[in-house]
Amino acid sequence: MEGLKEIVSSVEKELVKTEEKREYALAESRKIIRLSKRIIHSVHLEESSENDRKTIKEQISALIGNVSDCQWILISGPLADAMMEYAEAEILCSSVYGEKLPSYEDLGITPQAWIMGMADTIGEIRRVIVTRLMNGRTDEAFSLFSVMEAMCEELLMFDVPDAILPIRRKQDVARGIVEKTRSDLMAAKLK
Repeated sequence: MEGLKEIVSSVEKELVKTEEKREYALAESRKIIRLSKRIIHSVHLEESSENDRKTIKEQISALIGNVSDCQWILISGPLADAMMEYAEAEILCSSVYGEKLPSYEDLGITPQAWIMGMADTIGEIRRVIVTRLMNGRTDEAFSLFSVMEAMCEELLMFDVPDAILPIRRKQDVARGIVEKTRSDLMAAKLK
């Protein structure tokens, strides 16, 4: 059959390039997730994470630029997880430090990753609130609760098919976290 070998060879070369990009995305995604977790941890310890935040922004921009022709890598798998973790870290920082909330465009990530990261941020804010309560910083805890509650309200308004965004479980978890935190704050207020 005329041209078969050439076409198959061409397909093979393209698939090898895609596999290389996937392997690159896997390795880089792991680095981004580790760095994002370090940023989140630094917020809980009330340490500066400014250098890590700059580094991760550069890493994620480079990674997305290098795999942008493979859209499926951006919306599923390890890179999607890395973008969610990055969103969570940046949204947490902006919430706790009173910074302007970054959009998904500001972060250079997908809208799906941003909203899923915001959903996870609600749990991290709870951890900060509990720490503030334990340290007698109730005003800060109440202030952060209003941020958490606003995020949860917006999250609960999302109604998209799971095939587009599997967010229903995160909505249920967020609702429970907010209610538990509300109870903790009421108990602290009554003391």
